[in-house]
Amino acid sequence: AALLKMLGAIGHSPNRLLYELNARLVEDNDTCMFVTLGCGLLNVRTGRVQYASAGHEPPLLRHSDGTVRHIAVDNGTAIGIEPAAEYPVVEAFMAPGDTLVLFTDGVTEATAQDDSQFGTDRLVALLGAAPDGDPDVLIRCIVDSIAVAGFRATDDLSVLAINLSPSNVTVRQAGSATHWLIEPEISPEGVAEAQQWLRAILAARDIAQSRIGEAELIAEELLTNVIRTLEPRRDAAHLSLDCALSPAEIVLTVRDDGPQFDPLAQQPPDLESDIEERSVGGLGIVLVRELADSCRYAGVEGRNVMEIRLNRIRA
Repeated sequence: AALLKMLGAIGHSPNRLLYELNARLVEDNDTCMFVTLGCGLLNVRTGRVQYASAGHEPPLLRHSDGTVRHIAVDNGTAIGIEPAAEYPVVEAFMAPGDTLVLFTDGVTEATAQDDSQFGTDRLVALLGAAPDGDPDVLIRCIVDSIAVAGFRATDDLSVLAINLSPSNVTVRQAGSATHWLIEPEISPEGVAEAQQWLRAILAARDIAQSRIGEAELIAEELLTNVIRTLEPRRDAAHLSLDCALSPAEIVLTVRDDGPQFDPLAQQPPDLESDIEERSVGGLGIVLVRELADSCRYAGVEGRNVMEIRLNRIRA
């Protein structure tokens, strides 16, 4: 543990850290002792997870709606066996509200009196049935379920759960759709951060990269236009981006309390005329219309509400 902590402080990537750890422990290992190990790096600003495994159980990712999936890993050799072992790194994304669960085989191999094991399927079902992704609740559910059901841990039983909960993103479920409400700072930096969270959300739900890029462009255009009107009263203004994912659609809704303005009602620029003769602006909403499957504007209770719908898969 001390060696792992020392190497981690240097700032190695997960695969390099496992490589360096193995190189040190394999020396003079006459007793052929070994250890399985998983090593990951979570960027809490982008939701990006990098993970490498030395013969360890693959992590589970519990989505905010209760669905659970494995993070597919390309297992390397256990630490301490092979001098030149390699540990491929895999990449995944967590959306706000998701919980990453790592565990030792003492959990899945806990044995009942009839010699049946607790198993991965039982663990997945347990995580999915939990009321939410709170790490303390999930860990207690796992440990208590093993004990109450009469399973006996024959090996080390360890569980680590990490929930991604950025302060400016709120998650809620509405029927079959999950909503992420992003409330960015009213600044160019806030727009960039909102785009990062939008990318993490869509990537974590396996949306195609091309569709993610289109959604980011739409969000950047709409949010950038809004902050220009809100910046003079930044501290008193309100701006939000709601990303709703249903089985069929991505719905982006931008709300702000700036001066009422319907960009869809504006005359589009004449793209056939010379540049010197065109009016300033308007190209952004042309791009949004081109990328979106539908656009709708409404003034609701003193707020501008722009709703953009995209099919999850581009037609």
